[in-house]
Amino acid sequence: MNLNKTILSKLFETPGISGREEKISELLINHIKKTNLNLEIDNLGSVFGIKNSSNKKAKTLLIDAHMDEVGFMVTDILKNGFILFESIGGISNKTLNLQRLRIWNDDYSNSYTGIVEWPNTNSHKQLEKTPKTEEMLLDIGASSKEEVSKWGIKKGSVITFDTKTEYNGNRVIAKAVDNRVGLAIVMEIMNYIKDKEFDFNIIIGGSVQEEIGLIGARAFSYKSNPDISIVIDVSPAMDIPTKVESNGILGAGTMLRHKDARTIYSKFIIKYLKEIIIKNNIKYQDYFSKGGTNAGVIHLSREGIRTIPIGIVARNLHSGSTVFDLEDYKETLKLMKLILNDINSNKIVKLR
Repeated sequence: MNLNKTILSKLFETPGISGREEKISELLINHIKKTNLNLEIDNLGSVFGIKNSSNKKAKTLLIDAHMDEVGFMVTDILKNGFILFESIGGISNKTLNLQRLRIWNDDYSNSYTGIVEWPNTNSHKQLEKTPKTEEMLLDIGASSKEEVSKWGIKKGSVITFDTKTEYNGNRVIAKAVDNRVGLAIVMEIMNYIKDKEFDFNIIIGGSVQEEIGLIGARAFSYKSNPDISIVIDVSPAMDIPTKVESNGILGAGTMLRHKDARTIYSKFIIKYLKEIIIKNNIKYQDYFSKGGTNAGVIHLSREGIRTIPIGIVARNLHSGSTVFDLEDYKETLKLMKLILNDINSNKIVKLR
């Protein structure tokens, strides 16, 4: 597989925090327009391509990968030019002291680097206790509130991690890996299916606002009412050495996800995935998660929708220094293609 690192880096570095996904959705919309898929955008901004089957009794498969990333939003600007902000999505405050962040103007035509300052950083006693995000300050080098305003920054402005994507062998260091890896796989699959025929309908794309409560997938799955779904996401690697055996190892392959905080996956789904994996020598690892994915709301939609979990693990999720393995990415993409070649409307009925 020829990996396009330019496109991958573009996905990671494009801003798109929950509720402000316009720029990343623009990339996805432009990609869909280059395929034979029908574009659909729902009221919340989730973006999907639709490929209808000629089979009059076709069942429908939904493939979802959330497009939003964790980040921050400006809540106030002080007279001296310092900026107050709060987090959008789950971010550990302990990682933020002196962190470089990027703050964007309204139309994303300009941005500035800022440095997170903890209150009273000269006091060692103060540093022993992690402040709340709303107690931190962002220093973008401005000397006054008026100067910040001239730069196009105001209340509600978007802040992301300031990270340039780096490739070190098979390992990638980037921001927004959760879940731009999933979105990259979605775009690859769109290219793969555009000139093929299937006996089932395919709805494939990116949902919004996963990081603040699985919001976009909840709305879109109800609207599209699929017979079965695939959710592509990234989960925490836990392979930094401890006394506990690791669950989620970089380079160990795609995830065979048994359960998480919101979903216990059907034993028929797990059996089906494992048969494909073993038959085709896909590198994989069993995985159990304390977090959740969009599967948590999709499988509860209407009368219930069976969901197939797909994805990779990565270290340091929800930070500007997330690390993942390209071989895991490739194995997951291979598995996705194998599923699409194997499944059909009759199997969808059986898996339900």
